[in-house]
Amino acid sequence: MKPVMQTRTGKGGDCFQACVASVLELQLEDVPDFCNVYSEDEWFLKFCSWLNQYGMTAIMVKNDGKAVLDKILTGTYTLAGGMSAARPKMLHEVVWKDHKMVHDPAPEQMGLVNKPDDLICFIALSPAVANRVSNEPTLSTDTIVELNDLVKNLLDENAQLREQGIQMQRKVYRITYVDAAEETGDDDELSMELRLNIFKRSHAVLRGRIRELQGRHSHLIKRVEKDLKSSDALVMHATTLEAAHRAYRLKVSKLLEALDTMWNPVDEQEDGFPNLCAFKQCRTEVEEG
Repeated sequence: MKPVMQTRTGKGGDCFQACVASVLELQLEDVPDFCNVYSEDEWFLKFCSWLNQYGMTAIMVKNDGKAVLDKILTGTYTLAGGMSAARPKMLHEVVWKDHKMVHDPAPEQMGLVNKPDDLICFIALSPAVANRVSNEPTLSTDTIVELNDLVKNLLDENAQLREQGIQMQRKVYRITYVDAAEETGDDDELSMELRLNIFKRSHAVLRGRIRELQGRHSHLIKRVEKDLKSSDALVMHATTLEAAHRAYRLKVSKLLEALDTMWNPVDEQEDGFPNLCAFKQCRTEVEEG
């Protein structure tokens, strides 16, 4: 049982809702407000139907003051209803166990005027399931306290690690914080400056990459232009050589024609043509050349 306090008092109060939440160890908002939502004839039936999801139902017993009822309910949490000690003539609900009140959800903590008029008892729908649950090992109070302390220490350590991570991010990105942001602890400006610094650095990296690609592109263009110029020069040189060769052949042809014109085939004697030997030698050299 975990005590839950009621949030409304007087007429329309939620004491019954708070007692149910206490016994079932639920949040107040997890329990419907049966007494105020439903009529007097149907609220208890709605309550019993709602309990089915937890494997139980309930029964209301009139407290006749006999000891046998107290013996039967010994060690059992029940809901006790009666007249409120803090607000006369108003019904009130408290948590009851071992012949006494163990929790009053009202802020005055005054309980009931007399003994309860009725008791609401929780009954398991399946006794076998309830038996298995009751036989399961439970943690001692000391163990629970140790576990709670361990969880708290882990949460504190996690918070410290998170803070160290934030400090490392600040060092990596070299963020200069505004004094006002440090004094007020407002992280909006810090987060904005962090995003701005990341954007600036990313933008600088992209610009450097673009410049690198532009440089490589320019280098390739220059190489292509150089290769094209070399190719044009080779073509021009080959064209020049070909033209010179054609001019040389033309010149040789004309020279041979001139020599043939100078030679008289009728007179083949050397004494008939004083330059016959020189002519033959020149023609031979031209043909071989």
